[in-house]
Amino acid sequence: MMGACCSIFESSKRVGGRRGLGLARGQGARGIIRPTTLAPIGLTVMPSDSADCPALPPQQFKRAWRLVTIAGAMGMTYLTCITSAPRVKFLTELGASAFDFGLLASIPSVALAFQILGGVIARRIRRRKALWMGLVIVARMCFLLVLAAPILFVDSRARIWWIIGVLAFHDILGNIGGPMWMSWMGDLAPKESLSRKWALRQRYVVGTGIVAGVLVALFFSHFEKTGQVILGFTILGVVAVVIGVIDICLFAWVPEPAPAPPKRTGVWETVIGPLKDRDFRPFVIFRGYWTFSAALSFPFFGLYLIDYVGVSVRDTQLMSMAGSVGVVLATRFCGLLVDTYGQRPILLMLLCGKGLIPLGFVLAPPVPHFAIPILAFMMFIDGFFNAAFELSNQSVILRTTPRENRAMYVAVNNFLALGVGASLAPLISGAAIESMTGSVWKIGVWAFTGFHIMFLISSLMRFAAILFARHLREPQSATVPVVLKHLTSTNPLRVARWIYRLTDSEKDSVRAQAARRLGDFRSPLAIRDLIAALRDPSRKVRNAAADALGRIGNAEATAPLARALVDPALGIQSPAARALGYIGGFDSLKALLGNLRGLSKPALGETVDSLGRIGDSAAVLPLICLFSDVEDAHLRRRIAAALGRLSATPSPEAIIAMLGESRPVRTVQTSQ
Repeated sequence: MMGACCSIFESSKRVGGRRGLGLARGQGARGIIRPTTLAPIGLTVMPSDSADCPALPPQQFKRAWRLVTIAGAMGMTYLTCITSAPRVKFLTELGASAFDFGLLASIPSVALAFQILGGVIARRIRRRKALWMGLVIVARMCFLLVLAAPILFVDSRARIWWIIGVLAFHDILGNIGGPMWMSWMGDLAPKESLSRKWALRQRYVVGTGIVAGVLVALFFSHFEKTGQVILGFTILGVVAVVIGVIDICLFAWVPEPAPAPPKRTGVWETVIGPLKDRDFRPFVIFRGYWTFSAALSFPFFGLYLIDYVGVSVRDTQLMSMAGSVGVVLATRFCGLLVDTYGQRPILLMLLCGKGLIPLGFVLAPPVPHFAIPILAFMMFIDGFFNAAFELSNQSVILRTTPRENRAMYVAVNNFLALGVGASLAPLISGAAIESMTGSVWKIGVWAFTGFHIMFLISSLMRFAAILFARHLREPQSATVPVVLKHLTSTNPLRVARWIYRLTDSEKDSVRAQAARRLGDFRSPLAIRDLIAALRDPSRKVRNAAADALGRIGNAEATAPLARALVDPALGIQSPAARALGYIGGFDSLKALLGNLRGLSKPALGETVDSLGRIGDSAAVLPLICLFSDVEDAHLRRRIAAALGRLSATPSPEAIIAMLGESRPVRTVQTSQ
């Protein structure tokens, strides 16, 4: 018997070479990477404080998030009415200049400084909801004073300065409440699927914005044609205020988790804390530079189309909806990408595309017939980029910041990253455009004005933002080449569609089918949701998810499959053992060797087969001992087959003959 064991062990060393316990993580059968196995994707494991914030029961969260989504849709309607193309026409009708537009574009950014005050207040109050609701309701009621400007003043400059002052007060109140709302929502949403929850909300919110934008354009078109611009915008503004107030009132029914007990720190330490965070500081620097670069151009896109190209307000409004359509179509898929791969690689890829957008305005012929389709298409593509860009930024804020000081992290980021850059850039750009009024530079068939010069500068600076994004800290995120490899290995949109069926369907058969299809695709994009499906209420779905993870063959699934292997309550020990064999690697080997006792006979058989499939010589002696301990003929044959794969012995019969059939048999304990 000892001689037979030594013979098999020596043969396994010749076949296995240097594998043993040194097998690299993620290797497949016989110590090599299987053709269908992709490299580990580096699923993002973000720091989470969810343990300190008890999650709402699923049904309660679902109801709360539905209200948050409905309220967000109404808030988007409010913003669409008061900030879109009709407002541009209203202000030009009152005599606003390019500099005035630049100043108005800067006000929201300057007002972000008051988020610091909001962050300090949020740390010193027990409940955020009531104060936030009061602040924002008052802010939205203030917009009625903007609509009253033509009645209150005759002088055009007095009207414009009144509007500037009212909008500044409107934005100050909103920004004081901003950190309170963001920290509240950060406590409410589950961390493990945060980006997808926000994506779902964003999808409905932006979709509502599209509908509202179309209705606003059609409604205002009548007043524009009849020369009643001020009357049309006044009616629009009153409706917007009513909707905006109802939006805030809906939050009365949204629960507020108790805020985390703040650490005993002074006001200065509270304010400076986010900047002392070495992981967060590069993000603030990147956002600040990016916002400055982008704000040199985007506040003037609408003015350029209306004043220079001659596009009507209706068509300008409808063109802006193209970007919203892009957001709606891309947002759910982008949320899946951010949750799976992390924020950093997604941002790096997006910046290449975002830099091209101002170039479209530079190169498009300034003739409505040509400019409208070209720029509408550019805005549509920009919507795709914006969906992922905003989700990535929001994920950093809500997922990586400490709960007890999250409101201040929100405030500091918004003020320094958005406030400073977005306030200075429109002022600089607006003043530059106004100073170049009447100047035209011709190069070939193109004629360049101040608009074009600033759009070109913005484009070049946007590309340079890649240098800052490279310094973002997210060590467990995937790399850009890995993300591109995964997205090009199969159709990612088809994969995403089946992922949604796996996570959203209430039918067991549909979820099980989705898990099987995801296994067919072998896309690492599905790993996170397949791992979650190992705990699905339906055993059929759990089985399919385990098999799919094995077919994908990525080492990220090893730990959850190992836990399923030792949890008989899940009832998927056999598929879990089989999947670990297909994944291979040291961790799979360790999990399988550590569970050769106490498994059911089917699961033990799958474990034996998997050890043979992995092909590591470390399994030889445990398998020989197991062969001596069992009396089931079928299981012995499977053990012999596994040993045959680990050695140069060609057949199970030869292994059985070498081990001998006459030795006494001890029965290994197995679950029936």
